[in-house]
Amino acid sequence: MVLNSYYDYYYWDSESFTEVLKGLELEYSFGISRFLVNLDVSNNNLVGKIPWELTRLSGLIGLNLSHNHLVGEIPEIIGDKKSVESLDLSNNNLSGTIPSSLSDLSSISHLNLSNNNLSGKIPTGRQLQTLDYPSIYEGNPRLCGAPLPKKCEEASMVPSITDNHVEANE
Repeated sequence: MVLNSYYDYYYWDSESFTEVLKGLELEYSFGISRFLVNLDVSNNNLVGKIPWELTRLSGLIGLNLSHNHLVGEIPEIIGDKKSVESLDLSNNNLSGTIPSSLSDLSSISHLNLSNNNLSGKIPTGRQLQTLDYPSIYEGNPRLCGAPLPKKCEEASMVPSITDNHVEANE
């Protein structure tokens, strides 16, 4: 399967695609793909952004895009896939923050975002709190927050008394 982009729109370049799952080869046409429950396109040298069309797979339970060359941010609408139990986006070149909508995946029991270029605070709440393995996020040195030992620095929005005193003296 090849994903092509044209002005940031993605499309499948064929009317059908094949998935091999547990040694069984399954072929899907675009119309029937809404019934797809597991999509594993790991280790396929895919490039580009994560296609938003994947969020149209209404019955999706497992998604594995690991070990490719995907770039850009994780789409915020990924959190709309309430049925997702397993999500593996590891070993790509994804950047930006982890979308807060990921905490809306109420059925998720397996998550792997390791070895990307993600940054910022790991979202908290709901089901993500039960996934407390730091290995989920390893290899993203700019991530912080639980369950990682690296605490997030909070920028002070209020100037300290010392800062006001210095400004007054100047």
